[in-house]
Amino acid sequence: MKKIFIAGLAFFGSLGMIGTTVAGTVTLDYQTGTLVPALKITEFSPDGASMIGMTVTAFFADGNSETLAWASLGVTLGGVESANGWSLSESGNTYFNPWTLASTGAEIQKIVLDGLPGNTVFDIKYKANAVAKLGLSGTTGSVVGWDFQVLPAFPNNYSGDITATYSNMVYLPIEKYPIHLGKPVGDVFRTLTIDFGTNSFGSFDTLTKLTFRADTDKMIAPVPEPATLLLFATGLAGLAALGRPRRN
Repeated sequence: MKKIFIAGLAFFGSLGMIGTTVAGTVTLDYQTGTLVPALKITEFSPDGASMIGMTVTAFFADGNSETLAWASLGVTLGGVESANGWSLSESGNTYFNPWTLASTGAEIQKIVLDGLPGNTVFDIKYKANAVAKLGLSGTTGSVVGWDFQVLPAFPNNYSGDITATYSNMVYLPIEKYPIHLGKPVGDVFRTLTIDFGTNSFGSFDTLTKLTFRADTDKMIAPVPEPATLLLFATGLAGLAALGRPRRN
């Protein structure tokens, strides 16, 4: 597990704007979790409308939770909208364009984004290590990603502390480089959790909008595990046996 603490001053040259001071602190946490196999990374610049099926779970201050499935809301816009007074959306390329979490009354302690149902992975900036000598910039097909960032230059943005946790690493069983054969490179994840701690988003903080950056990639669905294949084959055999005529 590796944690990085980020100060509240950020610069966003790629967006053509300069950030302002954020009152809170962003803590980044990377966890291996349960490894997720994928056939390949198919797209490194998806937009909000292409993450259909990804689930977003909001955990509320009263102990309840709500899970919604990501849907297309426009040409490049996607998101979830709850009748309980909260929403999460993203429009355009996730590498450059921000996500927006909004609340009109829901007190959210954390939200969990599970990309797997939408064949989506969260792509962080590749941490250079020994294989950098090979020219590797991340998992094959993912190119270079971005870590979670609050974008304070947007008006009325949330200003409390946040812990952003990436978990459940995704890997390619057949990687481009033998050193990563059957192992994760460490830059793509299934799950992103945004935790507001005791300072519930949408409660006593008067700023009820969070604008942030979180890069994503698209992947081909994971390869079924051997146990799943065996169970499937056993089921087919059972159905075949039931279909055979019986002899007295």
